Amino acid sequence: MVLVHGSMDRAAGLRAVVDRLTDLDVTTYDRRGYGSRTAEPVHGSIEEHVGDLMLQIGATAAVVVGHSYGASVALAAAARHPERVLAIGAFEPALRWLSWWPEVTSAAVAIETAARSGTGAAVEKFVRSAVGDAAWEGMSDDARSARQAEGPALIAELAGLGRDEPPFTLADIGVPTVAGTGTRSPSHLRRAARTVAAEVPGAELYEITDAPHAAHLTHPAEFADFVRRVVARV
Repeated sequence: MVLVHGSMDRAAGLRAVVDRLTDLDVTTYDRRGYGSRTAEPVHGSIEEHVGDLMLQIGATAAVVVGHSYGASVALAAAARHPERVLAIGAFEPALRWLSWWPEVTSAAVAIETAARSGTGAAVEKFVRSAVGDAAWEGMSDDARSARQAEGPALIAELAGLGRDEPPFTLADIGVPTVAGTGTRSPSHLRRAARTVAAEVPGAELYEITDAPHAAHLTHPAEFADFVRRVVARV
């Protein structure tokens, strides 16, 4: 199986989850522009990220679990390559093209800030907005610099996931799907999970009690249980 990280994250952010899945064959990877791949050209479309995911899956098929933007990549992969995706776990995917998606979110603030002040400032705004001021202020100077170097990847993928052209249609996804959410997550992200559960045929909703959007960091054991529920759907 393959785990796909979200925006301003990296494979290392999923390590505590992977440590609890030692009986499974789990692959994680840094998406382009993040972590070990910061220097690589960034992707501006979800289709390009799907292509990278397919390379990770290889010639056979796999269970795919994604967090946030990574969940959107996982859903898009299932829509385009159902023969290569055994089941999907989508934890609070970014569904910016839906009519009810708020105009003002962490992503929107980051895009606006990048246009005005550059990608480094956008990263700071995104982190502060998404996970709180303490998360940013608690970083070392080196950690902040590393995050700011990932700014081009952040802005490219957020801008590429536009509000006008849906990259996939939920009703067209035909693989077993589990939509995950945390009970302390922002309301629009919880609604995103409920929407996936309602519109993907046969999908189910999986809630992690007291977890925020970054449930893989704050509740890794429970997130691992979510992953196991996805595997059980195969």
